[in-house]
Amino acid sequence: MIMVFSKNDYEIIRAIGNRVETEGVRPFGNRLTLFIDLELAVEKLGIDLERLLNASRFDFIHDIAGIQKDIDRVNKQFSGLFLPRCVKNK
Repeated sequence: MIMVFSKNDYEIIRAIGNRVETEGVRPFGNRLTLFIDLELAVEKLGIDLERLLNASRFDFIHDIAGIQKDIDRVNKQFSGLFLPRCVKNK
């Protein structure tokens, strides 16, 4: 299933990218890699972008680092070893 993201979703992703920089998180790759990883995390893990953006510093860093560590970019999958905190309906 291909997810369709709204303009608002992309604005939130951009804001998350800004927060990554202000929090001093060292993302894997560049900002574009982070954006693509977040899109896949929404689709596969049910990440709630707004909840992630507004999460505590600890939960924010936990989810960003976990997403980027657990992702298999070649197969567009996650190993299942990472349990995100900022998911929908939680």
